[in-house]
Amino acid sequence: MPSDKIKIPDFKRLIKPSVKVLKYLGLVLAVLIVLFLLFDIVIMPAYTRHGTEYPLPSIVNKSFDEAEKIAERYDFEIVIQGRQASPSIPEGTVLSQVPAPGTQIKENRTVKVIISAGEQMVEVPELVRYSVRQAELQLPESGLKVGNYYWTETDTLASDVIAYTVPPSGSLVPRGSGIDLYINRGLESDEGYMPKVLGKPLAEALALLDSLGFPEPRVEYVTNPLLLPQIVTYQHPSAGTKSIIDSTKILLVVPVGE
Repeated sequence: MPSDKIKIPDFKRLIKPSVKVLKYLGLVLAVLIVLFLLFDIVIMPAYTRHGTEYPLPSIVNKSFDEAEKIAERYDFEIVIQGRQASPSIPEGTVLSQVPAPGTQIKENRTVKVIISAGEQMVEVPELVRYSVRQAELQLPESGLKVGNYYWTETDTLASDVIAYTVPPSGSLVPRGSGIDLYINRGLESDEGYMPKVLGKPLAEALALLDSLGFPEPRVEYVTNPLLLPQIVTYQHPSAGTKSIIDSTKILLVVPVGE
């Protein structure tokens, strides 16, 4: 005879999840979190900024490597339009950009830049056996200038020609550097070229003239508070003038304070 007892299901056993189910649910949750973060951090910002304008950041005075990192971050492309010598700004630094910083641009915009080539170096030309005048003309053509005039003596060269220069020919020096000219006056010559003392301290100018055999100059002092005191502001004869050393009358004008 069938039993009248009714079996009640064990609901706790039925609803108790297995370890495999928990692992599966955890994996699904982790994937959903990763997808959400990817969407929120990468996809949405790119979508919302697409086609919109934003201010172009400044890359001036940045190294080219730094500028490229900024360009990558803000989605624009850098094109080097040229290089320009700059003695005060390191090589590879961005000197200028077009469009200018702050200009409203869209992504993938091209930004043209001028890059510093650093200090431009030029080669000292060969001036041995040149006349002084030829050397004075040649140096500016090479991007250089005359530094100072000095006398030397050798019997292997004609008088009044360049015996050597300092720095010597072939040296690489910054553009605009002064090149000292050493002029052969021969073993018996009593003539000399007036050196440049303009802009030198008076004591230094007097020492230079004395070392070259010139007589002591006449020094005229003037009061001018706008000029540096004890600095030669005028010389006569001018630098490069050929003169008889022992009879040349030299005038130097030097300002003094009030």
